[in-house]
Amino acid sequence: MNTFGRHLLVEYFGCNRQRLDDKRFIEDLMSQAAYAANATPLQHIFHRFSPHGVTGLIVIAESHLSIHTWPEEGYASMDFYTCGTCTPEPAKNVIADGLQASHWEILEVHRGLMNDGKPANPSIRPEPRRIEYATWNSESKGSTTSSTTHDSIDALHGRKDDAARTHATTERSQR
Repeated sequence: MNTFGRHLLVEYFGCNRQRLDDKRFIEDLMSQAAYAANATPLQHIFHRFSPHGVTGLIVIAESHLSIHTWPEEGYASMDFYTCGTCTPEPAKNVIADGLQASHWEILEVHRGLMNDGKPANPSIRPEPRRIEYATWNSESKGSTTSSTTHDSIDALHGRKDDAARTHATTERSQR
């Protein structure tokens, strides 16, 4: 049995703040993303926080897509965990376009077992982090992207020691 799955962790920056705070818009956008990934949606649950922000989850037959938004920061974090014939890249792009993100960072982790029973990623070391930048085309109302690959979060942020990496992780987890 092949239990291989791809897990994309995506952070979107410079997003349209009104869209990030619109529960109905976020739910519709996530549905579009699920279909773009060739996934089979089963259930939706979305919640709008007061004074702002939306959290949502779409359970798909192939796993899940989730989102958390911070409109006051123009920021959203997404989790795309897919297996089988799903491809999360189109979903990631639907979200980027819909939120009008200026750029996004992607971390991909391979999970599960391959057909030979061996772990897809025995050390759970993620692929190098990628940053993609949107270039908006006002005529087509869409975006094109360029990407940069970084070997580690340290290179991404110019950090050189474990203390800096620990600080960055702690800072993010205290939201």
